[in-house]
Amino acid sequence: MKTLILAVLLIGSGYGIAVWMSGRRAEFETKIEKTGAQVTEGVRKATDAVKESLSGDKLRKELDDTGKVVRQKASELGERVADATADTRTTAVVKAHLGQRAGMEALKISVSTTAGRVTLSGAVESAEKLSQVIRLALEVEGAREVVSTIQIIPPRK
Repeated sequence: MKTLILAVLLIGSGYGIAVWMSGRRAEFETKIEKTGAQVTEGVRKATDAVKESLSGDKLRKELDDTGKVVRQKASELGERVADATADTRTTAVVKAHLGQRAGMEALKISVSTTAGRVTLSGAVESAEKLSQVIRLALEVEGAREVVSTIQIIPPRK
């Protein structure tokens, strides 16, 4: 009888965890989609700004004000936007993976990415958790380096 009760509890717990994790996955996928939409909007605005900066009136005013006109190639701007897009995606994927891994969803870890360098900050309970977080970040496509300032703070007893 005890075995039956234990089996029912384990199956129920497993089902509950699976349902909870599927809800978390949808939440993170939504965050990644929002980030993608923000990046797309940023690219559109940047493209519009480049076009506007080449208008005759703008060029004439800049020439009158400064004596010269300087513009960058759109491809260079596009490369910078692509790099920023890749960094935003890398950050979102690292955060999503942290939120989906059992035992890590409660961690308060901040993630940022610049030129492929993922920076992690916050606190964990043990060196093992720190190792898991760093390893997870390194596994993400687009992460070429991981810098961690995460502090190890054991739980209070």
